Amino acid sequence: MPSSLISKTLNIDDILDVERRGNTLIVYTRDGELLNLPYNSVTASLYWEIKIRNRRRAFGL
Repeated sequence: MPSSLISKTLNIDDILDVERRGNTLIVYTRDGELLNLPYNSVTASLYWEIKIRNRRRAFGL
């Protein structure tokens, strides 16, 4: 199978941080990639899940 047909899945543990800029969600991954995703209800839930996870880690909860 050609590598162009193989889609890479994103594990939530591979996401370091997310940032919202207007209608775009920027995802910072562990391997240094920056993903630009449209901000919608699905990516909004991802945004808050990552933000809350990072806050818990910062405060040791």
